[in-house]
Amino acid sequence: MAGVPEWRSDPLTGHRVLISPDRADRPRAVGPACPFCEGHEAETPPELLAYRPPGRAPNGPGWRVRVVPNRYAAARPASASPKSSWNAPTTSRPSATSRRPKPPT
Repeated sequence: MAGVPEWRSDPLTGHRVLISPDRADRPRAVGPACPFCEGHEAETPPELLAYRPPGRAPNGPGWRVRVVPNRYAAARPASASPKSSWNAPTTSRPSATSRRPKPPT
């Protein structure tokens, strides 16, 4: 992990901007197979939640909706109360949701 994500104020526009050093580590291109598609569950972290028929094993195929932790999240899970400031560290519960076992055709 490179650094702590933080909210900053853009001095030119006045907009809040999220600076997240960890995002620089994410892959720029995805391989030939989508890591979020059914059958590629080993390419993602263990699931947090999945809707699948009864009797199907976790972290395997057969799901309809699957939620996994985001490896390259813009913010990190909360470990302390965030400060109320424009230039303050930020926290969240990052996750990625796959809604289809296969990509649309």
